[in-house]
Amino acid sequence: MRIANDPAMEQRRLDRVRALYEDPEYRAAHIARLCEVNRRPEIRASRVEHGKHIHATVLSRPDVRAKSQSPEARARAGRTRSETVLSWCPPEKRAEYMRLVKWKHIPAAEARRMIEAELGIFTPEEEGRRIVDRITIEMHMRDARRKVQAY
Repeated sequence: MRIANDPAMEQRRLDRVRALYEDPEYRAAHIARLCEVNRRPEIRASRVEHGKHIHATVLSRPDVRAKSQSPEARARAGRTRSETVLSWCPPEKRAEYMRLVKWKHIPAAEARRMIEAELGIFTPEEEGRRIVDRITIEMHMRDARRKVQAY
């Protein structure tokens, strides 16, 4: 077995890469380098050309197209996309969210707020309003109780 194919060596490489990216200084420097490279028009043009070449030589082949456009592959891609886009929504609530958006024609943001409210998940602003409202009610009740006890 070649060293490059050894699972232990592969795990060591992965651990080293993870350790590098956990260092904030290394990560920031890496992001800065990538941003600098991506700003160069010749690099971007070369990537476009490479993409066109791959599309022409690989992705357009009938065998590759048949695999990537098969009903199973499209269904898997749809499930993956839904998992990504609706990752905020628990799986048991996704059908309800889709019903609100598709059949009730409720805007997606409003439907999301409705589902999150049902689950007890609130935005910081909503949570702040709820806390202020609760404290205000408690103050009014305390004041009313004090007035009743005064007589």
